[in-house]
Amino acid sequence: MIILFSFERNGRGFIQVTDIDSLEVSTIFKTIKYQREKTPQIKHQTTEKLIKYKNSDQVISSGTHLEKEPSMLISQKPLKIYIYTLPKKFNDEIIKCLLLSRAYRGCFDLTNNGMGKLLFRTNGFAVMDSNQFSLEVIIHQQLLKSSLRTTNISEADIFYVPAYMGLACFCGQTSRTESNLVNDMYKHLQMQKPFQQQKPHFSTLAKIEREQTSNSCSLLKNKHSRQLTFIGIEKEANEGSRIYLGLKQQKIIVAPYPSYIHYYSKNISRIVTPSIKQRNVFIFMAASVRRSNAFRSHIIDQFQTKTKDSYQEFYNSDQNRGVKQVMLVTSECLGNHKNTTIPWMLHSVFCLQPPGDSPTRKSFYDAILSGCIPVLFHYFNKYQVRYPFDWRFNYTDFTIILPAYDKIQSYPDIYDTLQKIPAGEISRLHFNLQTVARYFQYSVIEGNISGYEDTAMFYIIQELKQIYNIS
Repeated sequence: MIILFSFERNGRGFIQVTDIDSLEVSTIFKTIKYQREKTPQIKHQTTEKLIKYKNSDQVISSGTHLEKEPSMLISQKPLKIYIYTLPKKFNDEIIKCLLLSRAYRGCFDLTNNGMGKLLFRTNGFAVMDSNQFSLEVIIHQQLLKSSLRTTNISEADIFYVPAYMGLACFCGQTSRTESNLVNDMYKHLQMQKPFQQQKPHFSTLAKIEREQTSNSCSLLKNKHSRQLTFIGIEKEANEGSRIYLGLKQQKIIVAPYPSYIHYYSKNISRIVTPSIKQRNVFIFMAASVRRSNAFRSHIIDQFQTKTKDSYQEFYNSDQNRGVKQVMLVTSECLGNHKNTTIPWMLHSVFCLQPPGDSPTRKSFYDAILSGCIPVLFHYFNKYQVRYPFDWRFNYTDFTIILPAYDKIQSYPDIYDTLQKIPAGEISRLHFNLQTVARYFQYSVIEGNISGYEDTAMFYIIQELKQIYNIS
């Protein structure tokens, strides 16, 4: 099947993909429109009404402000969180184990409250060596230094379990050792009065949900996990698989992967990434050349220019001056891409995010925080991927969503496809992206205080309140 498609504006002002030749593709595009109509939009108010385009090339006025609007879903009552002090074998000793691991000791820098060492500062934010699987440490440290924390167990609304069971899966332990560690953790919890009383408890998953149901990474196989809500980077999208894996009753809050980018709390309101006019790369993708699925192979093949060079090194060469579509070749735990990915994204208009081993990627969040409009690819005929806070944000307000396919002869030229998007729509997406970006990152902890109101932690806390009906 050869696919052709183009963009047109639908009645709600969104860019919609429409079919030219294929009835099968048309069905998928109707699904896109349905999902957009059913997805909550970004809740906002404006000091002046958001501009309605008079023509397709109109650009958003710089005087328009997009702000959060108070909602019945957003509880203003401060939550009191009690953090258990667990035996060190459930957290600190796991970090030590990673440092000794032959396979992964070069992958994890969990200093600086889990964010890794500072690589450089740019545009008012910090770029740090944050591993995509460091969420357990980051959430723990954010809560330890949060104004929401209480050390009085009797006044707590909810209880946090700071166990690094996902990171433990990288330690090279035997399945039996890892399983015993999980069992020991729940034995410890069962001795705690709040757990016995079935009060609200939550914890964090470092790995994607389905990967923590295996014999060698078994936290979610344990029946006691159903008593906790987990904050995780990816929820299994296939409901049939969730049932098969025993996860149907498992509560999970989808949170952003840790990005390389972290804001300084005091500067959040002043973070502005380069404008569209300042970005000379039209399409960018940071990925390995590993062809983890057939669709990803089609996307990789559309990049004639692949490099491991930094943005500056690449464009210092005269022969590269006019190149508009670039793939930065990365290798997990290897190479210099931790230093080069963000500068590339800061100079790019669109950042492609094809699915790999799983539907979601850390690069998606790097793109959001760099102001590079993410281009997502969805298998609409299979399942719906859950993204962080999609009950609050309409992702079609700041991303492009294109269909993905299992079996195709070729895929439409991405460059040609994205070039058809009107300049006004690109400006709208970029404007909205900068508005929501702060909620997809974990801010640098300055001193001993972790602010949460303008970070991912804000909506994580709101979801916990909803789950446990804490008003």
